[in-house]
Amino acid sequence: AWALATRRPDRLAPLAEAVLRTGGAAVLHPSGHRDLPRRGARHDVLTGQVRIGRCADDPHNPYVRRG
Repeated sequence: AWALATRRPDRLAPLAEAVLRTGGAAVLHPSGHRDLPRRGARHDVLTGQVRIGRCADDPHNPYVRRG
């Protein structure tokens, strides 16, 4: 939520106010739950992608991911 709000300055003040007023309940998951189960798939944070399976031995794929 903070990352989105910093890109949209009109949303930063309302978000800051909500966090000060309600703490951790300010930005809940759309389901309304605070604690969600952990993700099962491995994520590649640098590329912003979910890693499913293995990569082909192809020059377009990072060397460490091939095979």
